[in-house]
Amino acid sequence: MIRCGMSQNPILITGAAGFVGLATTEALLTAGRTVIAFDRQPLPAWALARLQPLPGRLVVAQGDVREAGDLDAAFTAAGTMPGAVLHTAVITAGEARERTDPASIVSVNMMGALAVFEAVRRHGVKRLVAPSSIATYGQSPEGEPVLDEVATPARPQGLYGITKLAAEQMMLRLAALHGLSFAAPRLGGVYGPWEWATGVRDTLSPFMQAYEKAEKGQEVLTDWSAPAEHVYVRDVASGLAALLDTPSAQGVFNLGSGVQSTVGEWCDALAKQFPGFSWRMTSPGEAPNVTVHARFTRPPMNIARLKAATSWAPRFSLAAAAADYAEWQKGG
Repeated sequence: MIRCGMSQNPILITGAAGFVGLATTEALLTAGRTVIAFDRQPLPAWALARLQPLPGRLVVAQGDVREAGDLDAAFTAAGTMPGAVLHTAVITAGEARERTDPASIVSVNMMGALAVFEAVRRHGVKRLVAPSSIATYGQSPEGEPVLDEVATPARPQGLYGITKLAAEQMMLRLAALHGLSFAAPRLGGVYGPWEWATGVRDTLSPFMQAYEKAEKGQEVLTDWSAPAEHVYVRDVASGLAALLDTPSAQGVFNLGSGVQSTVGEWCDALAKQFPGFSWRMTSPGEAPNVTVHARFTRPPMNIARLKAATSWAPRFSLAAAAADYAEWQKGG
């Protein structure tokens, strides 16, 4: 549930055409809020068709998150200054992009974050929420029971995790210097409605890949089904909305399900929505048709700090998420 304790000024969302941006836009519009949806690419027609009938007000602004002029236009697009900013614009980079275009990854993920922070200050907005990622933790030592935002060291391995950690820490420092209310929620492995190949999201979730196979009546073949932290995107959206509305919640938070799940368990949940659907582990030498990018076991996230700060809690089990996802795909 989205609380409305904060001023009902618009919420500006950068990267609004992306996975988490679209899901949070939907949640806020459903609650009757005004959202300024800012992105370098237009909102897809299929997304607009779903968003425009919702009770809130949608204001679309287009531009580059690194450009001060584009950001200034977005801040004023609704006619009323935003009450808070959600910065989700990011390149979720895979290894191929790391090899060929590291400059763009660093530029968008680092300099884009800095540009948004400076725009927030320039326009006198008091609240900034910039999602970070479970990727900042990297691979935990074997036997580590939970990922804790205070106790677990950050060991990012890829450029995505490295730049997310650097941006998170940069904005924490600047927020402290300037007295800005800032939160950096580290998101677990997100899956669910609104995920799509944006062109800057190289690592589509294995849960989405499995869903697409189930929808087409194809068997899922996976060569990896170790447990990891996965969180349904509607829980992520409600958690981000709670943080936007709770300026006293500052610093780093884990935003996840708090439990582990596997590709196989997700496929078992999907089988209840798609009769006849099946999955299996690959045989030696057989290629999988669902790709898992983090090839290690991820402990669950400790989400107690976020719960205490905002009264938010995740609502979706795998079974509930599979049912909701199927309903959403049907347009329900």
